[in-house]
Amino acid sequence: MKNKSYLIMLVLCICSAIYAQNETVNGTLYVTGNSIAGYSNHDGNATILKNVILNPNPEGSMVVNPYMANDLAHVRLRGATVSASGLNTSTQDRLFDQTANFVHLASGIVNAGYAIEITDLTTAGVGISYAGKYGLAFGHPTWRSKYVKLESQRNGVWQTDLELFNNSNDVVVTNVTSASGTTLTGIRITLDDAYHTSGVRINSIFAFDYNSNMASNYYMSAAGGTVYGNMNVNGNYSTNGGSLQLTNTNDSDSKVSIYSDYSGSEGGIAITDRTGALSFQHNANGSSTFLGGQTTIDGKAIVKGDVESEKVKVTATPGSFPDYVFKPDYELRSLSELSVFIKENGHLPNIPKAVEVEANGQDLGLIQQKLLEKIEELTLYVIEADVKNKELSEENNRQGLELKKLRLALNKMMSRLEQLEKKSTNNKN
Repeated sequence: MKNKSYLIMLVLCICSAIYAQNETVNGTLYVTGNSIAGYSNHDGNATILKNVILNPNPEGSMVVNPYMANDLAHVRLRGATVSASGLNTSTQDRLFDQTANFVHLASGIVNAGYAIEITDLTTAGVGISYAGKYGLAFGHPTWRSKYVKLESQRNGVWQTDLELFNNSNDVVVTNVTSASGTTLTGIRITLDDAYHTSGVRINSIFAFDYNSNMASNYYMSAAGGTVYGNMNVNGNYSTNGGSLQLTNTNDSDSKVSIYSDYSGSEGGIAITDRTGALSFQHNANGSSTFLGGQTTIDGKAIVKGDVESEKVKVTATPGSFPDYVFKPDYELRSLSELSVFIKENGHLPNIPKAVEVEANGQDLGLIQQKLLEKIEELTLYVIEADVKNKELSEENNRQGLELKKLRLALNKMMSRLEQLEKKSTNNKN
């Protein structure tokens, strides 16, 4: 009995020692069930995805978990066509975003047979061939559909890769079969028979080729990449000696690049069109700013300093330009009335006071119109004075002729009187 108790204690000690240590398995590890118990770097259960976790490709390297990489990321924005009845484009995009919330489909929709179709994959730069995988992840086994059909399109022909009639998994994935190296042009997922009466929830639709590189081209990383959709930055966005370029590659007629280059002696910001023609440039040291083409500013433009320009154009509303001064019905003040106004107000009519301009500044377009108004009024005064001068000159000429005639008549009369006086003197003698 004593030896038996000792043996039991020895076995317990050995088991405790084994349990307390990590184990390494050389060979194949078979796990029955849906989870592995653990207490360290996860929440107690690690989901096993059949044929997905670290699945080897033909070259012997590993394909990552679809929760970490998805060659369908932002697939619609990249140029693919997504058909999902009843879902707007924003909701469709969530289907391919592992970081987004699930997409809910009502049971009535699913039970009528619901298909999600993604085509034009090659246009979107998605290359999935014979060794690729694709599938979808439901929100939970409770929110799955019992019927799942996965189809791939090659050369315009649809082929069934997987069909489940009593699906019990929250992640359904399949290999691309019989592709013979032909790249897929489309993926179709058909759902039916919702397990939950409230419907089905899809967390993500994913696909990856055997040499998938974690979709490095579709997100921002240290190695570069492209951001599709919206990118919100809470805080500062900075680059270390690099540049920020915003390019619209979907529109062949426009391409705008914004970059800040601090590697040179000046650096600064520049905006160019798709041909590289410069439309805006501002040097970092503030020495110069260039605006090319037509620039439209809605609102105020405040410049603290001098403005130098070869030409300035100020538009005018119809009827505001002072040609109205020359119309017959324009009431031009007399010079005497103008003199009284100036004495009483200290400025010309329709011209702002000095205190108003000093306090509020002046509208160059308006002040130019008013100055032209005064010039045109002054022109009328000059014309009027010229007419009066001509009339006065003509009157003077007329009066001069009459005076000349009087002088001639007077001279004749004086000569006649002198003759009469001489004749009278001679008669007396």
